Amino acid sequence: IDIEDIPQIIELLCSEEVAVTAAAVLEEGQLPESSDGEGLRPLESGRLLRALRDQVVIYWDSFELSEIASCFWNLAKAKLIHEPLQAAASHLVVQKAPRWQPKRFDPEVW
Repeated sequence: IDIEDIPQIIELLCSEEVAVTAAAVLEEGQLPESSDGEGLRPLESGRLLRALRDQVVIYWDSFELSEIASCFWNLAKAKLIHEPLQAAASHLVVQKAPRWQPKRFDPEVW
């Protein structure tokens, strides 16, 4: 898998309930159960999703900010954020936040 394809593949796998469930079960150190006709698909999909999550951390500097955000939010939605990814995201926010312009809100609206 090419590095530039990782965000799209994560998005695709996170949209598949079977892959997300398998990845979550693997996180707990168990093997996912497969339904009739699924065979090894849930296990392999779960493993691939977890491996790609690790690749995001390894190749962090190769991604655009929008790609990092996409990976992070898709994995967060699937409840698959782990400590290395969370630490990398926290470091990025601390690093980039001084350059971001704060938004101004109208107090009367709130």
